[in-house]
Amino acid sequence: MVGFVRGDDPLLYRYKKIIGPRHFTPEESMRWQAGKNNIPAPKAEDLSVVSFVMPITRITKDDNANRTDWVSER
Repeated sequence: MVGFVRGDDPLLYRYKKIIGPRHFTPEESMRWQAGKNNIPAPKAEDLSVVSFVMPITRITKDDNANRTDWVSER
């Protein structure tokens, strides 16, 4: 599953309360990165956020739990 929202979606700002104040909004993250590179930061409404979920079956979870060096091939 894949989803897209604008960088100023209200849910993204709620994460600061849900996760904590150290969680960066997309705008804060881009402003920080832009500052490190001496370039102007984009506005939140000009950003897009892509989210994806990869469903994992119980068998795959069990296979991964038994691995210590890398994820299972499954």
